[in-house]
Amino acid sequence: MKKNFLKEKNGFSLTEIVISIAVLGFVFLGIFQSFPYALTIIESSEFGTEAAYLAQAKIEEMLQLEYDDLLVGIVEPRHHLGTVGTFLYNFERQTEVEYVDNNLNSSVIDIGLKKITTTVFYTDRITNKEKSYQINILISRLN
Repeated sequence: MKKNFLKEKNGFSLTEIVISIAVLGFVFLGIFQSFPYALTIIESSEFGTEAAYLAQAKIEEMLQLEYDDLLVGIVEPRHHLGTVGTFLYNFERQTEVEYVDNNLNSSVIDIGLKKITTTVFYTDRITNKEKSYQINILISRLN
């Protein structure tokens, strides 16, 4: 008994193979298109984290000063933190010191309490809108 392999239908047809390749192509295309967006999300998170570090660094610098050495007003005007072409150029920082009263409202009278506000500005990579990260800290005069 001889088998006729040409008449058996145990394999895939050419149409099934072409459709399978097309489906796999669409799946891989979808996966590969998600990579650039995922990288944008990672970069956006990196910028937020870096903004927090930059704000904290300025606060730590300000905490090294004595109460009377902290001048009231804008002590660091808004400016870029790096030169053009560097990573830090993407960030701007502003630091302000102000008197506050017992209710933490701005005041013109020094009751021995100052608030330091440091704000770091950057452009979000997903929305292309400006975002900011702000840290406030209170300093009191020791009597």
